[in-house]
Amino acid sequence: MFIASVVIIKIALLLGPVSINEASATTYCSSQSILQSQTKTQNSDLEEATQLTTALIRLYGEGKYKEALPLAKRAIELRAKELPSDDPLMRSALINLAETYIALRKYGDADTPLQTVIRSYQKTNPGDPRLLTVLKRMALVQYAKGNLTRTEDYYKQALEVSEKAFGLENDKTGEFIFNLADFYQLTGNYKKAEPLYLRLISIREKSPDSAQHDEKLTEAVDRFACLLRKSDRQAEAQQLEERVFSRGVQMEKPENALLEGEILNGQAISLPKPIYPEEARAARVSGTVTVKVVINETGDVIRACGLSGPPLLIRESESAAYRAKFSPTKLSGKPIKVTGLITYRYIAQ
Repeated sequence: MFIASVVIIKIALLLGPVSINEASATTYCSSQSILQSQTKTQNSDLEEATQLTTALIRLYGEGKYKEALPLAKRAIELRAKELPSDDPLMRSALINLAETYIALRKYGDADTPLQTVIRSYQKTNPGDPRLLTVLKRMALVQYAKGNLTRTEDYYKQALEVSEKAFGLENDKTGEFIFNLADFYQLTGNYKKAEPLYLRLISIREKSPDSAQHDEKLTEAVDRFACLLRKSDRQAEAQQLEERVFSRGVQMEKPENALLEGEILNGQAISLPKPIYPEEARAARVSGTVTVKVVINETGDVIRACGLSGPPLLIRESESAAYRAKFSPTKLSGKPIKVTGLITYRYIAQ
């Protein structure tokens, strides 16, 4: 049993935009303009598929996922009559179906169309960078299904494709290093995560000086420092932060860091319950876990780090924090990122 409460202790304007983590959904529905450009040469089935996809995009954008689903299925049926599986329009139709299933939280159903697209790329052009978004999406689907072995496999595949397409030290490759490292940290495999974080920090330290690159470096350091602190390596975490941020990179802008009472209008919309781990239950572990979170402009938790609490309870608390949803916090009418704490109190039974 546990009692969850949300305590936001400070608001921080972070340095520039960050790439979305893997706890936020991106829509891969096809561009309407691209599809409409095909109509001049399409037969009636393909023209109907284009019209269905246009309607699908509209419904998806309106959040009407149940209404969009039959349109996504029918578009695939029509295109399959005329197009090979590796045709770009066929791939986009399959991705549209998968995204609709994901929006409906039917992750098992999303598996098949994504797998079909992956096999299509692997058969014809396995090094195509467009495969990366599909592999990353599949990894998230597998994680949602609780299949950690397949999650790891797809993240590793994505990293291998990125290394071949962009190079070992490219910043784009860094994004996939980050995905795999964060997966390992979230699942408690710190030994595998550590060398990946070190590699990522090295890549991002070499990036050009800019607010965007500073934010990416901050993200990497923040996550590795979290791992170190959870491993009782407080001194190493502090040394890492001092070394990196001595070059002028800031985690937050101090002049905007504490406007707590005035701009704290974001409240928790949804605070899912963490699972009480069986090993913790067997040992009758209780206590309070404090999780530091970064909430993006749309109210999604993009980073979560268990700062304190019984070790057996931290992993599930972090996982629950990533599923939390907040109302966007605004400053001068503009949505901003905020940092804060979520606490989970567990009572042994």
